[in-house]
Amino acid sequence: MKRPGRGGKDGVIHVIAQSGIRQGEVLLDGENIKSLKLEWLRSQIRLVTQEPALLSLSIRDNIAYGRSATPDQIEEVAKTMHAPTFISSLEKGYETVGRARLALTEEQKIKLSVARVVLSNTSILLLDEVTGGFDFEAEGAVQEALDILRLGQSTIIIARRLSLIRNADYIAVMEEG
Repeated sequence: MKRPGRGGKDGVIHVIAQSGIRQGEVLLDGENIKSLKLEWLRSQIRLVTQEPALLSLSIRDNIAYGRSATPDQIEEVAKTMHAPTFISSLEKGYETVGRARLALTEEQKIKLSVARVVLSNTSILLLDEVTGGFDFEAEGAVQEALDILRLGQSTIIIARRLSLIRNADYIAVMEEG
């Protein structure tokens, strides 16, 4: 979805959560979301914003966050996000504790956050301006990873730059809400 300024993003989020549908229908795997239990639907949605939160846990635990994942699964999803290079440069690698004791760039935080939601294996991935402050090179690296990750998963990308959504199956432009 391409939007200038604040062109209706909140409305899209409400539609996905079943609360903003006025006409027509929204389908998830061919099924109208109005027929789905709201609790289940919400459990299938993961959101990554341009200001991702990291916890005071190890890098490994930040990626796994509440899921029982093997070290190989964690490292594989990190590899998809092009994160092993910066992770291996940290003093303790995947065991480095994040947040207060660690200064990561916004790009690195985004990569870890996207890796976390991909590992959660949900049906819908909602990315809200995740590369908003990136230069074109950093955006390109994240774009490459997203192209791989969105296969087999409904992914809604809210972006101001068309470059991030150029490989989308559908593009919606919202102006003035």
